[in-house]
Amino acid sequence: MDSVASSETYSSSVAEADVYARWILAHFAPYLMAPLVEVGLGHGGFVGQLLPLGPYAGLDIDPESVSQAQAKYPDARLITADITRLEQLTPIGLGQARTVLCCNVLEHVQDDRQGVSNLLALLSPGGHLLMQVPAHPLLYNDLDRLAHHHLRYGRQRLLQPFAGQPAEVLSVEFFNPIGFFGWLANRFVSHQSLNGASVGFQTRLFVNYLLPLSRLLTPLTRHFFGQSLMLVAKKT
Repeated sequence: MDSVASSETYSSSVAEADVYARWILAHFAPYLMAPLVEVGLGHGGFVGQLLPLGPYAGLDIDPESVSQAQAKYPDARLITADITRLEQLTPIGLGQARTVLCCNVLEHVQDDRQGVSNLLALLSPGGHLLMQVPAHPLLYNDLDRLAHHHLRYGRQRLLQPFAGQPAEVLSVEFFNPIGFFGWLANRFVSHQSLNGASVGFQTRLFVNYLLPLSRLLTPLTRHFFGQSLMLVAKKT
């Protein structure tokens, strides 16, 4: 995994976007079952919502993110680990999770096939791997560069790491069409930081005013375009 992935590679304004986190979890709700492993803690926006579901473990490559989440949720089981290093995942327990949730992590991983293989190793047969990744290579801009994204995924590119794996991909859908247009507009704007005033303003504008519309439109655009791709795969 990208060794520079850290709290500097995501916007602090995302920490305030609880409603967006709830929307993501609502999308995956039919598959969220414990024991559950969350990959990529970020600002810890999912932890409080996932803990009540049952046995939970969370991991992140960034020790600071793990430390901050642990301070906020002292009873949560959290570790620092790189998903491309299977030996670092063994403390969680291989083959035991019913759900692995991995949101906005795979794009940081150069060897995404190895990352997917190791995440599947955490699951018991019949368990589900739930992934969110940034969509559409044409949208790649300064914000992706600052976040150390290796790429933005197309549908077929996202399926590549699953070829030959012990998994059946059940669905791949686009998510958040309004975000697509926002990300497209940012191709024409220069950004030097993910924590700049412009990024914070855009996040607040989206969360406070545009998210309900995007949520309403997503069922109509899920086969065509969106800011993200949402994948559900079943361990075989």
